[in-house]
Amino acid sequence: MRQYIKNSIHTFTTSGTTGFPKQVKHTQEFLDEVSQANINLYNLNKKSKLLNYMAPMSIGTAVMMDNVQRIIGCEVLHEKFNPFTFSDYIHKVRPTFMVMPPNMWRVLSKMKSWHDLDMSSFEMISVGGDFTANGMLMDLRQRGVGRVYNVYGSTEVPPPVLYSMGENHYSRHKIPDGVSIKFSKRQTLMCKWDSQGEWWDSEDLVEGKNVWDFHLKGRERNMFKQDNVRVYPEEVEKIAAHYGASISLCRQVEFSAVVFYTGDMDEFALHEELKHIPRLRIKKVSHIEVDENLRKIVRNQTTPI
Repeated sequence: MRQYIKNSIHTFTTSGTTGFPKQVKHTQEFLDEVSQANINLYNLNKKSKLLNYMAPMSIGTAVMMDNVQRIIGCEVLHEKFNPFTFSDYIHKVRPTFMVMPPNMWRVLSKMKSWHDLDMSSFEMISVGGDFTANGMLMDLRQRGVGRVYNVYGSTEVPPPVLYSMGENHYSRHKIPDGVSIKFSKRQTLMCKWDSQGEWWDSEDLVEGKNVWDFHLKGRERNMFKQDNVRVYPEEVEKIAAHYGASISLCRQVEFSAVVFYTGDMDEFALHEELKHIPRLRIKKVSHIEVDENLRKIVRNQTTPI
């Protein structure tokens, strides 16, 4: 475990979810304050077992894992993410808390071992601040996860800038003192910490008339537009699973939304459910898998598009 010395200044990297990692420096007192806010929010205690896939020098690892362990004495398991062994590891160690960003879930949900995975040991999973499709929330809850939280800015200020019970819905009373927010002309969320004095564009698209009641709709780079309709791949894939697809993958190919799938799916029903998406195409493929080296989703299709 990294040792934190009182009154010292530590340098970390951010997660890079807004495009690229940034360097941040925090004092030990600041780390303690943010860590305690996370302990309170997630109801962590000495008996908690935290599973960490974040980078060792990231601010997330510091204030949600290592420093939490130092304060309350809980167990922290540091692992390198491997979708091929994830399910077996969860079954073996039975953790109670982890951070699972939507992109991690999207890879895991393509694995055969995922379909029968029991996650009832998890009292809480944080999905970070990115947009979380309802399909992911439903999937985690059906697997026995106690609570799922969207937590926005949990590593930058105590308490988090915003949080919700996984629904991407926020209201003004969940923004702490010392933080201001507004919407940009592009309808993205902008934040400013009083201690910094500069506005920061989160690049998260906002749906709502004002800062008193709004939804975060995710970052533009994690979705695509079909004419003027925003398409959320994770949501489409969960709907495809509902209609019988064993595994599905939604991509934009040559200006058309394409749903690749394996198994026996009711294509007509899927078309009806997604008829708001222009030029939707559905293709059955031989298999969809995860590339072992890149940890990315790849497909092998039976017929060319």
